[in-house]
Amino acid sequence: MKHTARAPNDNKRRREESEERDEKINLKLPKTELKEEGQESDNDVEEVLDGSHSNAGPSRPKRQTKGVFQMKPCPNDCLLSSPNWFKNRETLTMRVAKDLRGEGKVVVNAIFFKDGVAFDWMLDLSVKQSPKGSKEDPFKIESESSDSEVSNSDDESSSSSDSSSSASSLSSRRSNTGHDRMKRSFAFRGKTAPMQSPEVHTENVVLPKVNFGRPRRLLLRSDPFPLVSVSMSKDIQSIDKGSKKRIHDFSIPSESERGDNVQDASAFSELAVIGCKGDADQLQLLRQTKPHRKPNLISFERRPHKGGVNCLSNIGGGPSSYTVFSGGFDKTIVMWSIKRERQSFKNEITTLSVVHKACISALASDGDRLYSASGTTLFMTDIRSQAEANSSRFSTKVQQIHMHPTDKSMVVLEVADLHEQVRIYDVRIGLRGRPQMAFGHSDESKGKLLTSGSRRGATSESYFVRGYHDGLICLWDYRQANPNTIRVSQAEEPVFHTIFGASANEVWSFSGNTVGYHNVTF
Repeated sequence: MKHTARAPNDNKRRREESEERDEKINLKLPKTELKEEGQESDNDVEEVLDGSHSNAGPSRPKRQTKGVFQMKPCPNDCLLSSPNWFKNRETLTMRVAKDLRGEGKVVVNAIFFKDGVAFDWMLDLSVKQSPKGSKEDPFKIESESSDSEVSNSDDESSSSSDSSSSASSLSSRRSNTGHDRMKRSFAFRGKTAPMQSPEVHTENVVLPKVNFGRPRRLLLRSDPFPLVSVSMSKDIQSIDKGSKKRIHDFSIPSESERGDNVQDASAFSELAVIGCKGDADQLQLLRQTKPHRKPNLISFERRPHKGGVNCLSNIGGGPSSYTVFSGGFDKTIVMWSIKRERQSFKNEITTLSVVHKACISALASDGDRLYSASGTTLFMTDIRSQAEANSSRFSTKVQQIHMHPTDKSMVVLEVADLHEQVRIYDVRIGLRGRPQMAFGHSDESKGKLLTSGSRRGATSESYFVRGYHDGLICLWDYRQANPNTIRVSQAEEPVFHTIFGASANEVWSFSGNTVGYHNVTF
């Protein structure tokens, strides 16, 4: 399909409509600059972008085949603190994509930082140089490829004969209800990018093999305390984070032949809390007073759950008081108020009034609200008032809940889906409907534990990491509009728990009787 020349009045009218749309959403765009990178094509034309886009083709010696178009600073309405950040980012990305298309470029990705926005672009192969002496645009787009189209996934029937399709698509979306808008997923249409394999340095720590020693959790406590691994049989091992060596003298082997069937564990400060299935020792503290001293387990006599604990969440505290939530097989949630008194710990328990219809599968808290999952239902409860919880239903089981480390409005869910296991929601918009972002790995291995609820990933400010039954450890940068899967490592056995270390490029994994350390170079 060829583009036809537009009349000057037509172009002016389109510019006015675009400016009017920007004023409606109060999106103020800052000045822009270009950081060029990548390979040069065989074309004898060079292009430099100065922030003022025009449809007139450049005619300089060389031309970049890819590059980065940067905006500094990031518009305030596109920051996560804005209630309409997702919609504003869509609008901004579509405008930039529209402008760059007029210069023969295709936006393939958009990454939002606190101090700016980066748009990765590639040269459109449908752009060709006009013959010498021709008065035509030297880079005229002769046909429109779906790879260079930016649109809403549900608006495929809209016209795309020229670049005004972006404007009509935006107007169409604004006329719909909020519920319909949540059901759609904004995406760059084109080929799926292959899995990326960055440079990764891996060191493995082999643990003693024990009966019923299936991996459960890795516990990263504050420095200088060592990393702790907890298996299903409650075999506890300590690992020095610097040397990547097991500390033999700190080992706490399982006390029973079959173990205590650990379901979950969580760490805060120098302490860790362990929850077990059954009626004995439902909650225990792992305490280590000094980094050079062996840790010890402290058991609580109270056993409030029938059938034991299935999941845990803590909201920290300290230095002498801590709060922990436990979700049980009996469909109840218990709040443990733990107080340190000299060399001992005392606790008081409170059973929350929120009613669940199935076993509690996951818990998470931001300090003010408690999120709990039961089957395919997610509940949100105010901790102070314990008022009746708001609930949201999903099409598949919710297995894990994560709170963003710095933004309370972002909730990350792990669900039992074969393709998109990770889903990100903005609670200001709501937990119903389609998430703001979804991604995952299609695990093709066979096994009963393929969608195990005990498997857990981790989130940082910008990344999410998760292990799979096929042994693959995947990482995603969710600042990108369409995150690519980054391959971190391939373990020999199923991976049950992954966490971030001191930074986002340090990943720890728990697989079989091996704890892996992975240093990723982005």
